[in-house]
Amino acid sequence: QVRECVDLCHRDGVIKDEVARNPEKYLVIDKGLLPMLRGFRKAGVKVFLLTNSYWEYTQTAMNYLYHEKKVDGELEKKNEWLELFDLVVVGSCKPAYLTDPYLNLFRVVPEDGSLRNTDGLFEIEALGEDGAAKFLAQGKTFQGGNWNHLQAMLDIEAGEEILYVGDHLYA
Repeated sequence: QVRECVDLCHRDGVIKDEVARNPEKYLVIDKGLLPMLRGFRKAGVKVFLLTNSYWEYTQTAMNYLYHEKKVDGELEKKNEWLELFDLVVVGSCKPAYLTDPYLNLFRVVPEDGSLRNTDGLFEIEALGEDGAAKFLAQGKTFQGGNWNHLQAMLDIEAGEEILYVGDHLYA
């Protein structure tokens, strides 16, 4: 019963709505986070964010961590935190993301959170040489998809090339 209640709180927005209203109360600023992510990128390591949270919450939480304060309006819509990542996937539906090859991938328009269809793997292949880079040049924020999309967008051959650090054991 406890698990069912926790799952319900995640689904119905009770937890995330409260965190989004008062991020300073629930999110811990780590002064080493941004330098670490920038260091990885500078060293050529591909860095991605993969979360079950949808765009609106992810945007709010990441803007708070990036700016070390709650931001609204135009500053929030700039999404400067995206510079920390090569790729961002929200609404990933983990653990199914890691096992179901039929989950659809959508582009997220960062300015308003709307979704656009994409042909995913077929589109990347159709773009030819450097297809992944060309695909991501059109935008690097997505919702859904699966591990096949992740590997194609990161231009890697196997999961062994990924170090995944999750936020909890279930992930």
